[in-house]
Amino acid sequence: MTRQGLGLLLVGLLGTGIGLAAQWPELLIIGLLVLGAVLLALVFGSATSRGEIVLHNTSIEVPRFEAAVVDVEIRTRRRRGLHLEVESDPTPRSHYGLRRVQRTATAALTLPTDRRQVEHHGPVVAVWSDPFGIVRRVLARGDSVELVVTPRRGSIDDDLRTWNPGDDWEAPRSLRRTHLSELLTEYVVGDEPRRIHWRSSARTGKLMVRQRVGTESRDTLVYLDSDPQAWRASARFEDSDSVEQFELGVELATSVVQTLVAAGAQVAFLGESDQFPYFVDRVSAPRFGRKMAEVDLQPAAAISHDSLARALRAHRFRRIIVVTFRPSPSLERVLAERGRSSVIRLVTPMPPQALGNERFPVESVQWIPSAG
Repeated sequence: MTRQGLGLLLVGLLGTGIGLAAQWPELLIIGLLVLGAVLLALVFGSATSRGEIVLHNTSIEVPRFEAAVVDVEIRTRRRRGLHLEVESDPTPRSHYGLRRVQRTATAALTLPTDRRQVEHHGPVVAVWSDPFGIVRRVLARGDSVELVVTPRRGSIDDDLRTWNPGDDWEAPRSLRRTHLSELLTEYVVGDEPRRIHWRSSARTGKLMVRQRVGTESRDTLVYLDSDPQAWRASARFEDSDSVEQFELGVELATSVVQTLVAAGAQVAFLGESDQFPYFVDRVSAPRFGRKMAEVDLQPAAAISHDSLARALRAHRFRRIIVVTFRPSPSLERVLAERGRSSVIRLVTPMPPQALGNERFPVESVQWIPSAG
């Protein structure tokens, strides 16, 4: 019985008792009617048969703001009073749009996609309740739905897509001879288990895999600035504004990586929370969206750009693309100290403003987001 049902039961008992004691027939009748409604709801609720829930898609990956719909079937003899609820939601959302065909009711469960996420929603439950909300009973419990909301991708400037430092770029002397070296990257489905580096995995808390690559194959590094201060257009902006500007930065970084990979470039992505660069090629590109779904702003006190300094100390990249809006002095210092052998561009999805300095000006990229 629900709280509403307990309240009606109490009202019925009080009305009946006061009506009998005061010889008030009208109140006695109202109390008896309320008790009768509660009794009928309990009888129908106890007779409710069990059912079964079938989810046709338990894993969904969609870009931000695109509809994420789960097709649900409820197999039960009940014909009325059915609705769906997602137990993991803070406030369970009821879905009454059930279409019944014989003993099967179908519904389209819509999940929120207004923010990037990798979360499990559920379990999904089928609930029966009477019209007055007195009795609520779970008829069937289904699986949870894994929802991956990736950043939107879009087309970027031809200038950035075809940007090439030119033939006058010369690799450092230590890299002029091609040799194979081992890089540590995060484990993804499909990597060979025998290449897992257990010591690094224990130190970082994530499975790390050794990959053998040639030093001259490292072409472009895309670095996403995760400093909250870097995404505030002015001191008047609040933290919520920084989050929304950062979302545009994540979408721009995703679009740049995907576009360069499609053009055949060897691309590595790096965020402040990454221990090692994430190397992306045409095989791993479909999994890159899932990684970007978990990228987030870092606490301002924890921003030191050490991950970028380590990456530039261990590898030499021909091009470095930094996605930011207002680069901090510490970021410019790392680029000046460690990026001397690379050609660097700082880009932003925001309107052009006088940001950065002469050596590291921030360019505005003409970028059209889309859901595709």
